[in-house]
Amino acid sequence: MGKKVADENFPMNEKTGKPLQHDPKFKGPISNRSCTDIICCLIFVVFVAGMAVVGYFAFSYGNPRLLLYPMNSNKELCGYGNQKGKDNLVFFDLIACGKMGPGVFVDGCPTTQICVEECPKKNTFYKLGGLVPGAKEEIEKYCKADSDKTKPLDKRVTDNECPAYLLESKPVLHRCVPKVLADLLEKVGSLEENLKNASITNITNNRNEVFGPDDIKKGLDAYGLFLKAKEYGEKVIQDVVASWWMILLGFLLAMIVSLIWIILMRWLAGVMVWFTILLFVVAFGFSSYWCFSQYMETKGTEQSFHIHMAVINLSFSQEKFWLGFGIVSVVILAIVLLILLALCQRIRIAIALIKESSRAVGSMLMTLVFPVFIYVLQVAVIAYWLVSSVYLASSGREPSFDLMNNTDLTFGNGSFNYDVISQKTHTLFDELPCDSQ
Repeated sequence: MGKKVADENFPMNEKTGKPLQHDPKFKGPISNRSCTDIICCLIFVVFVAGMAVVGYFAFSYGNPRLLLYPMNSNKELCGYGNQKGKDNLVFFDLIACGKMGPGVFVDGCPTTQICVEECPKKNTFYKLGGLVPGAKEEIEKYCKADSDKTKPLDKRVTDNECPAYLLESKPVLHRCVPKVLADLLEKVGSLEENLKNASITNITNNRNEVFGPDDIKKGLDAYGLFLKAKEYGEKVIQDVVASWWMILLGFLLAMIVSLIWIILMRWLAGVMVWFTILLFVVAFGFSSYWCFSQYMETKGTEQSFHIHMAVINLSFSQEKFWLGFGIVSVVILAIVLLILLALCQRIRIAIALIKESSRAVGSMLMTLVFPVFIYVLQVAVIAYWLVSSVYLASSGREPSFDLMNNTDLTFGNGSFNYDVISQKTHTLFDELPCDSQ
């Protein structure tokens, strides 16, 4: 604003004094000017450059499909390319994989895995040299696509072209998970009870290894731990992929509501501000009452809350929880009431300023466009961050299957050295993005 000088042609107003006139010689605050916040600007530039670098590596080495779909032994993603329509992964020898520890599922189990349209619907056990009635047809459904059908089934099983056993399974994260384990993940029964009810006591694989109840439980426990570790993050990503349009619609509705709020402020600023303050006071007043009433009900009891997220289990006392939230609510309510008592007049001044600001916005409609532009930029930054995070989380996730065809990990009879494999892969499980404790 320019400097004002008195104009003798205008009479003095009793309330505002003499009116002032613009001085054309006043040049404004143009002397002794310099840039400010240079350090903050440099930090911001470094931050933007860092985002660009991280985004480059994320998009170069990441593949979100690895987070959503599993990979078979031929390094083909289930549901894509040659495996289109075959969305689920089935293990030829899941128990053997599990005995090697959960880390083996990160790098790739050395036993065969194939993509299938449907998971096995019943338990089928094929013993070499002794064909169980009805087993042949069920086993052949899950043989490799390039399996030599002219060979006897015994030979195809020993050559790892067909599975030696199948367990009734459900698709979980696009993996065929035995029903006894899937029910456990869904909080139905215990693993021992589920195995007993399914009459699964002994399993023979294609190397004529016999797995007893303890081996079966150990193998399924390891696979369950791996699935729980992947479950939380992958379900979040799946939800984002499936509901991205809802998220964008929510952003759009929020923008529209904000613009309507600004426009309504022109006529209803006082009502809206005081109504908002009243709702805030009522909300924290009710929160204080409810928390302390729940505290009195749970006081002296052993009741607790339990929260299960992936492999993380949280448990805390209801008594302390309600007491803590009640104290926080009372403190916030007291602060708000003190502010209202001390700054009531200033709130009225702020309401008057809001009314004038709203009138200014109404007379300059282009000012409504600029916030929309800023809002679009903010949404773009958030979208870039989300997409980069997904790509970054998927980088380095492709199983290498280095354990396959490694003679150092097997005995002379072809059976696996489970202790050696477990030692080699026990650190791989730590690479999963969650706490496994």
